[in-house]
Amino acid sequence: MLRPSFAILLFFLLLRLVIIDPIYIISGSMVPEILIGDHVLIFKLAYNFQNLISWRQPKPGELVAFKAPLYVPHDRDSIWIKRVIATEGQRVRIDNGTVYVNNVPYLHLKKNRVVRFMDFMSYGVWQKQEAWATEENTAGYIHPIYMGNAEEYWPISGQLALPGLICDAVSCVVKQGFMFVMGDNRGGSTDSRDYGAVQVENIIGRPWLVWMSRDQRLSQFRNRWFKLLS
Repeated sequence: MLRPSFAILLFFLLLRLVIIDPIYIISGSMVPEILIGDHVLIFKLAYNFQNLISWRQPKPGELVAFKAPLYVPHDRDSIWIKRVIATEGQRVRIDNGTVYVNNVPYLHLKKNRVVRFMDFMSYGVWQKQEAWATEENTAGYIHPIYMGNAEEYWPISGQLALPGLICDAVSCVVKQGFMFVMGDNRGGSTDSRDYGAVQVENIIGRPWLVWMSRDQRLSQFRNRWFKLLS
């Protein structure tokens, strides 16, 4: 018979290994849905069990957590969170800031407004950023996004040889076994527009809940406890 203390320890160990994975956010690529300093719980059984048994594939609009692709060597073994934009066989392009998948636009539902926020840059300093805020309907998932000031087009001529994608000058098709992902902070996210599509087998799970959030710059907690993610 297991001692109570050992049984509790075993329970939380299994919870961590099989069901829930907590991660700490250090990037502003998913602002405003996920903030720097958020502590996020990843539901590891959303798509598969340890990549051995799979019961469903990610859908456009869903948030996913995954291991950084091996072709991004400086971030190898890092866990990233992005939003799925397109899955295998779908064709993607961006025209004047609007994402099109199979020629269907992901519409912006609100008039753009200017927002200013602080982002923690890769070289280790906080920097003021400015963006256009709106809401996007990504295949039925309505969520806020930030867009850069410049008009945005993709793919970019001369950068068409991206892993997991078959591209021409106008658009790219996602290869089998891959997914095209983007950050909600469109002007401040390194994602499939830059490093190509991500292998579905790299998925760890689905970001589910912000259970705690602390603004490290101001050294104070935010009112984001137990916030469900969309």
